[in-house]
Amino acid sequence: GPFITSTTPAATPTQAPPAGTQDRGPETKGLDRLAAMQGTTMGSASSLGQRRSLESEGGRAMRMARKLERQGFSKAAEQMALAGAQAKLSEPALKTQAYREKAAQMGALAQSQTEAAEEEKRQTLAFLKRAREQGSRELDNGGLTPATATLFGSLYKK
Repeated sequence: GPFITSTTPAATPTQAPPAGTQDRGPETKGLDRLAAMQGTTMGSASSLGQRRSLESEGGRAMRMARKLERQGFSKAAEQMALAGAQAKLSEPALKTQAYREKAAQMGALAQSQTEAAEEEKRQTLAFLKRAREQGSRELDNGGLTPATATLFGSLYKK
């Protein structure tokens, strides 16, 4: 006929199929390569598939400043643009892997400090709630004990 067909020789029983593939009969190089790539993460910031922004902090602040300006918040836009310019001065032109690692460490440190402050705040609020409940119970029973009165006095002195 007018069409020329080419056939690939079938895999012989002595040839083992490539690792990670099933025996499909004829050799299928493209499909074998595709099968071998399944499960690999490509084009991401890490092997965990996390994303990272390519935009700098200064660039992000400047973009937000333009958005605020369009929305009519000129004073806020001016402050945001100033913050963006200051951030751009402290950022390197090229963010190396070492810079990103250091920034990630600083972010983790800031997050742990924030979490510690939140925990301290939660504990303080729980203590104040218990103290208020104890004082309320004591008032219902005829008056505050000297320890509770001292506690309430110290809480409200400023």
